Amino acid sequence: MDFRGLPDYLAGGDYVQAFQRDASESSSTDTIQFYTNQRCNLYQLVDAANGMPKHENTSDYQWMKLPETVTINGRTLDIYRSRTLPEGYNGYFASNGFGIHNARNSGQYIVFAVAAP
Repeated sequence: MDFRGLPDYLAGGDYVQAFQRDASESSSTDTIQFYTNQRCNLYQLVDAANGMPKHENTSDYQWMKLPETVTINGRTLDIYRSRTLPEGYNGYFASNGFGIHNARNSGQYIVFAVAAP
């Protein structure tokens, strides 16, 4: 994955990416789940042609769309930041297609976890 051009605030963050073949999955049977090991913010990079996926307890993250975008593999991605999450928080993410209509040839989302100051 070519991450050149990412905003500085994502530098040093850990990341996970859903499988591209699950991009059109709408049953939410495939998920990404992890626990934070320290206070952090999650940043979700979402293909700008798509809406924000409807993850488990998505309102608990209090996502805020940031003004920056990033281009990865020729696709423009919007950047959303979560509230500051506590150590031990259970990040639980549904497949890209759960609850939204995906644009043709769109990419999967990427989640970064970055330590909170």
